[in-house]
Amino acid sequence: MAELFLDFFAASPNSKVLLTLRDSKQWALRRGQDFADAPLPVQSPCGHRLDSVSVEAAAQLFDLHQKLVRCVVPPEQLLEVNVFDGALNSTQIAQFLGVRPDFYVPFPRVDSDAERVNLADLGSKKVSTEDAEAEAFVKGDRVPICITGQIRRLELRTKLKRFIEPMLSAGHQVEVYLVMDPRNDTNYIHRAAGSRTAGGKYTILTGEFESLNETVALFPTNMTVIFDPFVPADYRFDPRYAMMMEEISAWGPSLGTALTKAMERARSHGRQWEALRRCWRLAQIADPVPPKAAIRLRDDVAVLQRFVPSLETMSRGVHVQNCEHYFGLNDKGAIVSGQGEVENYFTKPLELMLKNFTQLLSFQKSRCTRPLNPESVLFNSMVLSHVQPHYLENFPIRPGIKLQDENQQVNLCYSQGAHNTECFEDRELLEKTNGGIKIYKTSTTPQELLYICEAPEQ
Repeated sequence: MAELFLDFFAASPNSKVLLTLRDSKQWALRRGQDFADAPLPVQSPCGHRLDSVSVEAAAQLFDLHQKLVRCVVPPEQLLEVNVFDGALNSTQIAQFLGVRPDFYVPFPRVDSDAERVNLADLGSKKVSTEDAEAEAFVKGDRVPICITGQIRRLELRTKLKRFIEPMLSAGHQVEVYLVMDPRNDTNYIHRAAGSRTAGGKYTILTGEFESLNETVALFPTNMTVIFDPFVPADYRFDPRYAMMMEEISAWGPSLGTALTKAMERARSHGRQWEALRRCWRLAQIADPVPPKAAIRLRDDVAVLQRFVPSLETMSRGVHVQNCEHYFGLNDKGAIVSGQGEVENYFTKPLELMLKNFTQLLSFQKSRCTRPLNPESVLFNSMVLSHVQPHYLENFPIRPGIKLQDENQQVNLCYSQGAHNTECFEDRELLEKTNGGIKIYKTSTTPQELLYICEAPEQ
């Protein structure tokens, strides 16, 4: 709209103006690639198109347009923003426009390295959706990594250091989608943040982040990151789902309490499925061609060691950790291969729970006698959508929790309760961690191991 600037500003001279900045040579190259028939960035170009001048001339006209805007618009009405330098402050933009949203969100970060690669490939052939579907995943294809859950439960440092950054170093084009409920009502399974454990010696903490803005500095600049403060709609599911999970019929006089608990659990599961669908929609906005592989990590999951999955050789389907199946698929972490499979993983659980619960329930009854739970909802959704489940022997992730001792020292710890034992092929890895500690339940003889903790970061 550069060519119409004077017309718009003359019609509304008291308006606030956002002037978007960019390296003019990069702008001219990309604009010429994607919109060669666009008008020149001059006032009233009278049909003169971008492809009628050289790249150098187009870049010079772009620079002159910026000077024109700065000359005409009073400084108090002008805000200059650059979406490519990684320093854009969405809070500043909102305040400039007089908007005060419920939750501020960092502006999406664009991978500058990917931008340079695209500029070098101006003459390359564009791949259609059909062609892309037929091709196998190759290194350099986009890999969306969706991190979903609550900002107050988020463990981010091990995800970055041991998984996301190694993926980048291995040559993968990583896109991170941080889909976080920004509200402060943190819910942990079994124990609430602020409660004490191990005979009162340790306090369970919330995560280190209170807002998405606090996560920005941790991400490398050569990475695309979408920050999304997502508040779920809390859809109502068929009440049979909640009643089956808590076996409501067996509660007798405590029926009301049990039903309330069951509905809370169902709502929590629904929020995760909503966040998955939200992530899929954001990835579609970023690039309409579906990715050939994608990864999902739950908010509280920590990565135990450096890990780069072999996406090039993975079978099509959804791959999860080979433990704690709970008669289904436990996707606290999931690696999905295949374009159709990626879409179905991120969208089908919510879709079937809302629109075809009876089909899910019938399939569950046909394969086992256990009631539906979130793991079986995912398994059934995948099978009904023709997505093959796979179980990975090496997927070094565990839900982590921050514990603070009486000396205010904080450790990232992993529960060792009976229901977690199955997953701890990685126990030796943790026990060998230099400076790590073990926390025992003091009221039992022999003492019961509660947590294995990593050494505090220096």
